[in-house]
Amino acid sequence: MAAGDGFKQVPFGFDKNEVNTYISDLRKKMNALEADMRANDEKTREAEKLAEEADSRIKAAQEEADKKVEEITSQLEEEKSTTSRQLIEIRNLKERLDTEKKKMTDVLKSGKGVSQEATRAFNEVLDKANEEAAAIIENAKQQAQQIIEAAQQHRNTVSEKTEAFMAQLREQIESMNAGFNSINRSAAEILGTESAPAVTLPEPAAAPAPVFIQPEEPAEVPDMSVFDAVTEEEE
Repeated sequence: MAAGDGFKQVPFGFDKNEVNTYISDLRKKMNALEADMRANDEKTREAEKLAEEADSRIKAAQEEADKKVEEITSQLEEEKSTTSRQLIEIRNLKERLDTEKKKMTDVLKSGKGVSQEATRAFNEVLDKANEEAAAIIENAKQQAQQIIEAAQQHRNTVSEKTEAFMAQLREQIESMNAGFNSINRSAAEILGTESAPAVTLPEPAAAPAPVFIQPEEPAEVPDMSVFDAVTEEEE
């Protein structure tokens, strides 16, 4: 019998058995509601703990990412400095070779009798120097590309771990909300209301709002214009 329908009246009052049955049913429902609320409180505590852990993990991941970016930036600067020094050495070597080549050309033009063997040896030295310069430039480019790829891989790993943990957190929160809805329905049934009374979800003590990772900016490609400058000189 729903609340508000009234009890069967008998002489000197209401039907005792009907009243006792109603009270017994009401107690059962109240006990069930209390059990649901205790279970939901436990879910709430678990969700709060999970949210705190998520916050800590996200902060740790961000700190790790910042540290890695700082290390990579420092390494890029070091590689750039090394490459710049190598380019200066290449330019100096090229200038010396150009000077020697001009001297050899002048000697040949003057007809002072430079042997073919000397000319061949000079050309071999020049070709070898050009090959070494090209190898140095190519090696510097490859090292820079490897550093960029390593940085991108690290960012992808951090992003995947964070997304997986946030999915677990959202699942826990959905379970907690389902528990509250069950309690609302039980309360509505006990009170005999058409709609469930409003229940305010407790705010987790240290749970930040879910943060969705924004698409990251593409890794900055080191300025390779210095290599073009050397290429133009060689041409």
